[in-house]
Amino acid sequence: MKKLNEYEMNPNKGRYVILDTETTGFSEEDHILEINCFEIINGKISRNFCHIYLKPRVEIKNSNIHGITKNFYEEYRKENPGEDRIDMINLLEWVKDSTIISYNSNFDMKFLNKELKFHNLPIIYPEKFKCLMKISNTIIKRTYPYLNPGNISLQKTCELLKINPLFDYKYFLKKKSNYEKNKIIELFKRIGKFHTAVQDSFLSAKLFIKLIKINNPNEEQKINFNNKKSSRIDESNKAKDFYNPNKKDFNYLNDTSSDSLIDRIFKDLNSLQYQK
Repeated sequence: MKKLNEYEMNPNKGRYVILDTETTGFSEEDHILEINCFEIINGKISRNFCHIYLKPRVEIKNSNIHGITKNFYEEYRKENPGEDRIDMINLLEWVKDSTIISYNSNFDMKFLNKELKFHNLPIIYPEKFKCLMKISNTIIKRTYPYLNPGNISLQKTCELLKINPLFDYKYFLKKKSNYEKNKIIELFKRIGKFHTAVQDSFLSAKLFIKLIKINNPNEEQKINFNNKKSSRIDESNKAKDFYNPNKKDFNYLNDTSSDSLIDRIFKDLNSLQYQK
């Protein structure tokens, strides 16, 4: 029986960086526009995170998805004076020697190291990256032997494992100055409007913690779709329904925007403002 320690990890101890990126596109000429990292310390998401925007250097092909444009970046820099290279240096210092977890690690590693090279900074070697998609597929196949999850999206994986995408954003505001609170609120407001690196890195962190619990050898358990005892046949049918894009009851699968999962997270953010 495969365990997470096959990936040389002990998620309940130490520090792990959960990373996600948004890019100008997917071709060789494209590059990163946004990076966000949460940290998991001793199996829990901490209040610290690292977020940066980077200047567009080529045409942005998917602004409709993440909402980042040249004008957006220019306005961001007016409010947050600085340099991209300095931000990348700060990112390296924030990550330090921690293992980096990302849902599609090959994609994120490729673009992250491309950005580091552009700024004449040292790259992060492949052994520092772990692919959350591969880890989740291994555990899902073991928990649901009748499924073949393959390369399903992060959002569908979280849906399958009944991971609640909602969280108390106020958790991240604790022990912060009013200035920092305003910055965090403005950042989180974008989640309800666009697909962001903050959104996906947070879902990845929650998925990673969920996998820790499933994989705990002292509390081995099967995921139950009904939250009560049911037969393997019933579970199998429900699981197959989940992967059936033509089933109308699962409207989320027909929604091309992953924001359908999280558009309720920060409904009250617009009414929240701290005094500077």
